[in-house]
Amino acid sequence: MHNAETIGKRIKKIRIKNQLTQNQLAEKLFVTQQTVARWENDKHQPPITAVQDLAKLFDVDVSYFFGEDLIIVRKFNFFALLGSLVFNFLFFWIVALVVITLCQGQFKNVGFRQKEM
Repeated sequence: MHNAETIGKRIKKIRIKNQLTQNQLAEKLFVTQQTVARWENDKHQPPITAVQDLAKLFDVDVSYFFGEDLIIVRKFNFFALLGSLVFNFLFFWIVALVVITLCQGQFKNVGFRQKEM
């Protein structure tokens, strides 16, 4: 089992790597040094805007702070899109034909009769 790093540990790790004190980081993020300390000690979770600011400041992806292995990258699958479009197209026309057929059967004997004078 691996030892997962918390957001706080990752903040501290990257702050130290960039040779910043808690106070210097706090000034750059417009928060207090105590706030940074609480984040690093996992007493509080930073808001997503702070995580975005940290990512921009340290030139890393936001996913770094959440553990890169937890972020799922979705790739475009052309064949899945094509299959979905074909299925939906066929389904629509089958339903339309069934409805039209049922409606024609319902109204087959309905007509306008002229009054005889």
